Amino acid sequence: MPRIPQGMFKRGSAHYCRTWEGGRDRRRSLGPDYSKALEAFDRIKLGTGTAAPLATVAELGERGLNLSVATRRTARGLREARSAFQRLLSRFMGNLSIDHVRPDHLREYRLWLERRACRKTGEPYKPETVRHCLKDAKALFAWSEEAGYLNKSPFPKRLMPRIPERVPNPYSEEEVTRLRSIRDPYRWVIRLGLATGLRWGELCSVRASDTQKDGTLVLLQPKTGTVKRIPLPPDLVRDIQGRVGRLVPFSSTSKSSFARVVRRASGVNGFGPRRLRCTAAMRWLDSGVTLVAIQQMLGHKSIVTTQRYCRLTDQAVRREMERLWERTGTVSGTPGVNESINETAQVLELPSTLGR
Repeated sequence: MPRIPQGMFKRGSAHYCRTWEGGRDRRRSLGPDYSKALEAFDRIKLGTGTAAPLATVAELGERGLNLSVATRRTARGLREARSAFQRLLSRFMGNLSIDHVRPDHLREYRLWLERRACRKTGEPYKPETVRHCLKDAKALFAWSEEAGYLNKSPFPKRLMPRIPERVPNPYSEEEVTRLRSIRDPYRWVIRLGLATGLRWGELCSVRASDTQKDGTLVLLQPKTGTVKRIPLPPDLVRDIQGRVGRLVPFSSTSKSSFARVVRRASGVNGFGPRRLRCTAAMRWLDSGVTLVAIQQMLGHKSIVTTQRYCRLTDQAVRREMERLWERTGTVSGTPGVNESINETAQVLELPSTLGR
């Protein structure tokens, strides 16, 4: 490698120089490529004041997808990330030079996302969708800083929208009974979804051979590439043993048509396959299964996501407190507290003759 000229230095894989801008000494990124960094350094020495733009957001976004995202996500996840980048971030600021992006640009990007409408439903983006898109933008600028294209990521603090707390909406026992009374194969799919908590895409891809001899369903998640293990009830295992191939005779793209048929047949107007997953999680939690075990069966990376799916019902909380009261014999739950209070009151009680 040729000798780096005076005034230019290298840190990690990127080259830098120092310039005097805005009344202060500033470290200027010249990029990881030595020849381009040398050309930019020469332009600064000639008096242009700043280096030429390194690359646009669109160009670096494609490079980040091919290098950074491709090493962390599955092929399907990479396709989804590329599609989202081209539709959103590249469309909004793809023509900007990466070193010209400022925090206000990203604040405007958030407002733009909140005004956009979903292509399928026509409704505005939910806070979860906006947060997900902003996390992808944050990852891009963090990678640009790590790769040496930026001195510092322009992503500002406190930009992420707050996710409003939502109460899980599982099916009631009456609705479950009505759903399980419709004809097959719809009844079979609902039964399988309530027993496994699988996503719709996973339900459509699960096969009879995925069930082990001990009754455990072992499934590779296409979304994350990890393996999920779900113990199945014995009656469901017996029914699966008599089947061959795919367990669900529907495709991953028939979710809406499946829901329409079930709504007409059962009379449950708010039916959706996703609520089967929430109902399964709530049933497990009410039955005493720990939140960590539910997280593994649902395949969530973070337990915070699991808490959005399931929460103890008021009746379950009441049962736990009544069990505590029966075990301790006190309303407070601490053995002996009420008795100590009564004894103290008797000791401090003054004789009725005092003060006469």
